[in-house]
Amino acid sequence: YDSAQLLNAGIRAVHGNINNKIAFSKALEDAKFQSVRGSGFELNHNHIPKITWYAAKVVKGAQGTPTVRLGKKIFSLLPDPFAGACKMGS
Repeated sequence: YDSAQLLNAGIRAVHGNINNKIAFSKALEDAKFQSVRGSGFELNHNHIPKITWYAAKVVKGAQGTPTVRLGKKIFSLLPDPFAGACKMGS
C-alpha cells in the first residue's frame, strides 16, 4: 500500500509526466503521503524505507477472534543493513 501511495504522490507532483525521469525521481524522493506505518516511515538515501519496528503479540480479541496488539517500540526509523554501502549518496 505504501508503494502505491508513494507512486501516486510522485505522479501527481509531476502532473503525470513520468517521462521526465529526473523530475519524477526527485518527486518520489520528496513525496509526502499518509503511510500505513504512521509517522514511522521515511525513505533512506538508497530509496529503501527506514521503518519503526514495534513488538507485536497476537491476543484474543473482544469477540474471541485473534487480534494483533502492538507493544513497545523496538527500533525508530531503522535503516536497512546495506545503506552504508550504497553509493547513491545521502
